[in-house]
Amino acid sequence: MKMFLTRSIIVLFVLFFLGCSINDPEIPGWESKVKVHFRTDEISMEEVLTESSFSSGYSDVYGDTLIYVSINDTTEAQSVKPSDLAFKADDDKINETVGVIELENPDPVKTGLTTIDDIFPDLNVEPGTVLPPLDAQVVDPPPHQVEMNKFQSVTIDSADMYLVFYNNMILDIDSGLKIKIYDAKRSNEPDRGIIDSVIFNDPIPTGASATSSIINLAGKSISNQFQLDYKVPIAATSDSRTLTADDISAGFDTEIFIENLKVLHAVADVPQQDIPRSGATAIDTKDKSVNFAEIDNGSLNLAIHNYLEIDADLNVTILNMQDEFGEEKKITVFMPAKQTTNKKIDISGYSIKNRLNPGEAVDSIRYEINAISYPSNGPVTIDSEDSIVVDISMDSTYVSYFEGSVENLEIDIEPVEETDLVDYSSFEGEFTLPDLVLTLNLYNEMNFDINIDLLLSGENKESGERVEIPIDTVINKGTSGLPGKTVVVLNGSNTNPSIVDLMRIQPTSISIAGDGFVDGRGSVALSDKVWADYSIESPLKAIIDEPVYVKTDIDSITRDDLSQDERDRITQDIRTVSLFLNSINGLPLGADFSFAISNDSTNMFDEESTDSTRILLSSTVISGNKNSDGLVLSPKTSENELALTPAQLQLFNKSPLYYGAQIKVRPQTQPVLFRKNDVFKYNGYMDVRVKVDVEND
Repeated sequence: MKMFLTRSIIVLFVLFFLGCSINDPEIPGWESKVKVHFRTDEISMEEVLTESSFSSGYSDVYGDTLIYVSINDTTEAQSVKPSDLAFKADDDKINETVGVIELENPDPVKTGLTTIDDIFPDLNVEPGTVLPPLDAQVVDPPPHQVEMNKFQSVTIDSADMYLVFYNNMILDIDSGLKIKIYDAKRSNEPDRGIIDSVIFNDPIPTGASATSSIINLAGKSISNQFQLDYKVPIAATSDSRTLTADDISAGFDTEIFIENLKVLHAVADVPQQDIPRSGATAIDTKDKSVNFAEIDNGSLNLAIHNYLEIDADLNVTILNMQDEFGEEKKITVFMPAKQTTNKKIDISGYSIKNRLNPGEAVDSIRYEINAISYPSNGPVTIDSEDSIVVDISMDSTYVSYFEGSVENLEIDIEPVEETDLVDYSSFEGEFTLPDLVLTLNLYNEMNFDINIDLLLSGENKESGERVEIPIDTVINKGTSGLPGKTVVVLNGSNTNPSIVDLMRIQPTSISIAGDGFVDGRGSVALSDKVWADYSIESPLKAIIDEPVYVKTDIDSITRDDLSQDERDRITQDIRTVSLFLNSINGLPLGADFSFAISNDSTNMFDEESTDSTRILLSSTVISGNKNSDGLVLSPKTSENELALTPAQLQLFNKSPLYYGAQIKVRPQTQPVLFRKNDVFKYNGYMDVRVKVDVEND
């Protein structure tokens, strides 16, 4: 904050007394007394106070155009830090096993034919053989083996098996046909690998077929090779029959069906498998809850371990992240068999919101994951416990816009400090600007009220004095482009200490520091700004509390500046010098002016110094007649005579000589008020008495 207190009062007198111009004299060589008149000059307040911290303006209160202390500036706008709005989801691990595997149904397979020759091998049948009448009997024809396709072995979760028996013999079959089904690869086991048996309860005449009951294969482990053993009840015949070639070649066979095949383990051709999973991973939002957010920068990291022997695609849908068109975030990752795949999912530009309960806080990232395996195109081993494992982690996610609630979120307010405001080393004393007012405007584009705790401090590093003014207020919430505004006005009475007290110590630096806190529900964009501007506006109205001394820099006169001959002429030829100064002071302040020449720079204005070590010229300017407001009603005329004696002139024999000026402004119990057109006028003359030596001149 660029605030400084200009030596508005004191600088007048430096300019008035040190800035006077003298007409160059032309002294006739034959005169012993010379009177040199100064030109009449004037200086107005408008001409003196040209710094940017002063302005003029009409005052309705005083009915005149006044000089104002006018300082204003704007702080640098600050935005919410991206880290203030960041959040992160907890790491999650998804172990999705294959579970029940659905295989394609194998193609139905038929056994070979069982002919009359297989049933009655002792008959040695051939075309023309006469088949005699037969008694009803049960025969055990040779077993048949078959092999199904699309799998080699399976452990079944659920499946249906059934048989269709086709009787194309010339003989009828009575009820009670029994077929036992064996796993041919387990024939060496004690039960010979029995799977099940079926009985056909109805007769099956020649040329007819029959379908067995359903065999539930759940829980069974089988290969794809089956053996069927028969017990066939042949119906009795009453007539003999001469066999033809067609009769001999005809027979019965059985077709095996397996349907709805779902397995827990298999060596098989595995078709596409869908492995769906839905879930959620919690969001760590620390001191805030997110109702809606637009993501500026963020990503999800997937480490996908495919333990299957087949390739697969992983389709990921983030349910509560949507793009600008309302489409959910989707991504597909190819997963080679028996490999780990790492994938980073960029979620920048997406928004996050509660999909299930719009408007409520988002407490998790909800997702759907579906692993879709590729067809194996050949037998592979697969088990229900085979898995696809997905490790999910989330980088810190930064948002450009946030809606939700925050709890005691601290907003850093960068300290603002202005140093080296005024160099006070050239004067001392105290004065007060009683009507000084500082107006601090605080602007907030965030849709949150901001509680701020500021400390306005001023410090005079020369004296060590420090004044601190706490400022506790709330910056009203606003929106992007339409900021909320809070105005803080500091004057001489509404705080203790006050802004007047702070400026009274003549601070060399002023700073504002503090913290801001946000608590509650609202919204904020990353581009939202918080800033302040301030102004110090006050009529140039002052009270001089203690004498104010202004000293010019000490300079010197050496023998290079003033030769010995010139010094001799001053000490021998000049008898006296008298300066007569007339001032017409239309300013509300008077002062005592001193000009000193000394051979000791340390005691220039020491009251105990003598004429042998110092020349001291002093004059007094009386302030104009003022009213109760401190405004000058009429100017005041002052006449002063300053004289140098011969003894004082002897000081010029010494070298070096130091010279400088001091102005003392006397205390004022009443305030003084400066107008634009307040004027100081001065004129005068100088009498010089010299010893004239015409021959030497």
